Amino acid sequence: MHLTTIIPCLDYADLLRISLPSAVAASDRVVVVTSPRDRATRRLCDEYGVTCLATDRWRRGGAVLNKAGALDDAIEAADSTDWLLLLDADIVLPADARSRLESLHLDRMTLYGAYRRMCRTPSEWRAYAEHGNAELLPLGPLLWVRKPQRRPAGSPMLNPAALQGYFQLWNAGGRPRRLSDYPTAAQYDVELALRWPDHLRRMLPPERFTVIHLGENRANWQGRVTETWREEIRNAF
Repeated sequence: MHLTTIIPCLDYADLLRISLPSAVAASDRVVVVTSPRDRATRRLCDEYGVTCLATDRWRRGGAVLNKAGALDDAIEAADSTDWLLLLDADIVLPADARSRLESLHLDRMTLYGAYRRMCRTPSEWRAYAEHGNAELLPLGPLLWVRKPQRRPAGSPMLNPAALQGYFQLWNAGGRPRRLSDYPTAAQYDVELALRWPDHLRRMLPPERFTVIHLGENRANWQGRVTETWREEIRNAF
């Protein structure tokens, strides 16, 4: 399994500082997609020696948060044999994520999602980091249905069929890469998932693989609005 992890990060350097080490440990290559103005994220990429793609396409076409536009180049550059993981900057992978994924014998034609445990505040992260037990964190909500509903043309946001976009894993040879532009991150996530038929969108078994979601849920689809985690909390662990 050759894994390229692509992380969109616009104004999330505080949480990326926590999550990036887990992505580096699990991946053969990490590409962080940010904006030229996000200097904190660019410095963090230099610190960890990961590829940083700074692009102005986040605002293309007047979009509030054009996630597809920002990620197009990174996805296009991947080798067709790669496994691709689109991972939000506020998602922490298990310490042994790579071995867990390899043990699952994934289907190259399937899109995979992962259940998440919610770590909403710095104090919750401190408690988790001190005890090292993800079971202390509650399982987060999941918008997932097996049978997609009909959606009006051009309105992917109205379709609840897609697993949420904080973790989307697939083989690069399995589906078209370039996507349409949408004004919010959530619309992009749905459009990506709908490239796979219903029976080829699956969740990883939660008893074998879950991730940790830092911060508030469903709050930043049109850009970062939640508070920055304090420096002393970010660097504590």
